Amino acid sequence: MFRIFDAMNDVRNLETAIRAVKKAGKHAQGTIAYTTSPVHTVEAFVEQGRQMAAMGIDSIAIKDMAGLLTPYATGELVKALKQALPELDVVVHSHDTAGVASMCQLKAVENGADRIDTAISSMAWAPATGTESMVAALRDTRTTPAWIWSCCRRSACTSMRCARSTTSSRANSPASTPACRSTRSPAG
Repeated sequence: MFRIFDAMNDVRNLETAIRAVKKAGKHAQGTIAYTTSPVHTVEAFVEQGRQMAAMGIDSIAIKDMAGLLTPYATGELVKALKQALPELDVVVHSHDTAGVASMCQLKAVENGADRIDTAISSMAWAPATGTESMVAALRDTRTTPAWIWSCCRRSACTSMRCARSTTSSRANSPASTPACRSTRSPAG
């Protein structure tokens, strides 16, 4: 997966990279660099998502590099992107600069985000949200009943993908998920 973004959100700068990634047969993730201003509205970000979708992206990420997202703004943006682009997975990548990233990610999941980026707790709490805290917060909820862990234990970064099943999270914990390399539940 290649996360492709332009810090100024000028989608014209993404076209060549998206085309190259697709030509190589890989996953092109178009990315919105979240910021705030009078022109950076939910509608403008959705339009950016539509433009990237027209270029052939496979998924879309909301990248909060500066930790500017707030919980309710996150929920509103995720919901709008999922409604406008239901064929694309929406991923939220938050930096915890302001200390609200875990709340933003919770609102993202509640509003339909397909994945959230987290980091193991020893590497979290400024650059990212702690994986273990998010697993604990989402365990046994209606919103996110099952999680599949999709990266190697040697890496500090972990991406969680909602399986959207009706089974309990314990039944689909890393220890019982065939694709997982872990031998124990990270939250337990």
